[in-house]
Amino acid sequence: MDASSLSGSNFPGATLPFGFVQLSPDTQDNPDNPASGYDYNDKTIVGFSHTHLSGTGVADLFDVLFMPTTGKIQANPGSADKPDSGYRSRFSHDQESAHVGYYQVKLLDYNINAELTATEHSGYHRYTYPKTDQAHLVIDLNHTLNKKRPYWSCKVIDAEIRQVDPYTVQGYRILTGWAQLRKVYFYAKFSEPIQSNQLYTGGSMYPNEKIVNGTNVKAVLNFNTENGKPLLIKVGLSEVSVDGAKANLAAEIGEKSFNQIEVAAKEKWQKELSNIAIEGTKEQKEIFYTGLYHAYTQPNNLADVNGDYMATDYTIHHAPDKTHYSTFSLWDTYRAAHPLYTLLKPEKDAGFIRSMLRQYETFGYLPIWQLWGEENYCMIGNHAIPVIVDAIFKGIKGIDVQKAYQAVKNSSMISHPGSPFYLWNKYHYMPENKQSQSVSITLEMAFDDWCVAMLAKKLGKEKDYQYFIDRSGYYKNLFNKTSGFFQAKDDKGNWLPNFNPLAYGGNGGNPFTEGNAWQYLWYVPRTYRVW
Repeated sequence: MDASSLSGSNFPGATLPFGFVQLSPDTQDNPDNPASGYDYNDKTIVGFSHTHLSGTGVADLFDVLFMPTTGKIQANPGSADKPDSGYRSRFSHDQESAHVGYYQVKLLDYNINAELTATEHSGYHRYTYPKTDQAHLVIDLNHTLNKKRPYWSCKVIDAEIRQVDPYTVQGYRILTGWAQLRKVYFYAKFSEPIQSNQLYTGGSMYPNEKIVNGTNVKAVLNFNTENGKPLLIKVGLSEVSVDGAKANLAAEIGEKSFNQIEVAAKEKWQKELSNIAIEGTKEQKEIFYTGLYHAYTQPNNLADVNGDYMATDYTIHHAPDKTHYSTFSLWDTYRAAHPLYTLLKPEKDAGFIRSMLRQYETFGYLPIWQLWGEENYCMIGNHAIPVIVDAIFKGIKGIDVQKAYQAVKNSSMISHPGSPFYLWNKYHYMPENKQSQSVSITLEMAFDDWCVAMLAKKLGKEKDYQYFIDRSGYYKNLFNKTSGFFQAKDDKGNWLPNFNPLAYGGNGGNPFTEGNAWQYLWYVPRTYRVW
């Protein structure tokens, strides 16, 4: 299949390894599918937002959208089939390019060349407008995922845009969505003075005001580009405060030029990606390093440059190591990505684990699927456990082993979504009529228990070892010797009828999670092994 026919779920914009900011184009005004916000098949771009996810099945983020325009002032994105109806613009892949730490596209409806680069907490925009006294910049704080989605719907609770002076704008937006409460603060510096503005809230316009707030907040900033100079915009982000965003921007960009930041971004990626070298064809190397690049785009360091971050109790905490990582898609990453980090990025892996332990300290158990520092309970099991145990067995430095053991043990004792231990302890398997995805949950919880048992044994905790090694064998209760597959039972111990080993299970209403009986047949022998 031709690559151009696939949308994928990756963003082409600028980011740094494990960085907070992913400055990238969005091709839809309510991004949903693909979850990255960028669909290669789309013909228009609605703007450039500063945070994105890569490879996920659910959309979120898309924070603080900027869109340069000319001519008629437009405050709404319009529709893709009628680009002139809003601020969006047509674009062509022939006039689009990207490399690590850099993205460029020509906005055809405005004859604007847009270029993006980034630091860990900041985005850097360079917009080359035609010479005109009608150059505009749209800031849309209501740009977010599809608000009509039946689950994980996203809603802006509060937002604000404030013009501080002719060269500075700051603001924030607070949302609920896949992450139940997210706070995003920004601080933007412009190379050219703002001539005038139109601020919007709730659909009403307020020209030349200094501040506007509400749930549907936008701004159109007006510039004069007749001098032929590009408009440079430096934007710092923070999840803590506007002051944090300002400090992040000053520390990482300061007075540096766009080109200096672009070169620095490329050098940082070169350093990160070059710690493993392979032999092969050009195509094989492109495939390998593309995969490695994607592995290094997440998790993301949410902590400000001074180490402050918002914890799961919604209070501001301080990380002595100046890092607090999130975006832990653990069901997807514990099998391969995290073992890879132990080999290629052991110091980062230790930072990931310290961040997971901070959730345990404030939340009571380890992450399942953590986004923006918050638990969203997506997927099954508690696969921070094998990530932590694997790192300890491999001797990764920088981990408090005793604290880690208490976290993995207690996270295996407290029932929570995706890990219903009250059923586990009562039935010694998951009954499908009590818990959907029962076979997958049984197998994966058994593996998690085996990991706890192995760490208990290593630390000389014999009583705990015996308890968890016994629980780790519960998977055997769902193996049907007659069919040769793991199958679902009800709470009476009866096999469910109409078994089909090829039947695919999604996220509910089926004994399997994103797989079938054939695929999960290999789960146990593949993972039950000694490190």
